[in-house]
Amino acid sequence: MNYKILFTDLDDTVFDSSSLYKQAIEMSWEHLRKFYNISLEDFQRVFLEIRTSLKTEYVHKTISHHRVVLFEKLLEYFKIPFNAGLLLEMDRTYWFCVNTY
Repeated sequence: MNYKILFTDLDDTVFDSSSLYKQAIEMSWEHLRKFYNISLEDFQRVFLEIRTSLKTEYVHKTISHHRVVLFEKLLEYFKIPFNAGLLLEMDRTYWFCVNTY
């Protein structure tokens, strides 16, 4: 197969991915707040802390990109009982936002 053009986009060069990730975090929070009273500010702060921790702990490993792992740790932080359906729905919501817009 011959390719004539190869298009790549690094984060935030042609396409504003930062705003999508921010919106994805907010949409995940919107889903969680239907069931639990957690402020957006607390959710964002803990989300970013856990994401940083995962990136540090699992540097150069794909697990650091799995939002289900991140959301599981987030629920643990807020002392919310394990709920696989909730985790999957938050993950779907997050990636739907990132991959759709």
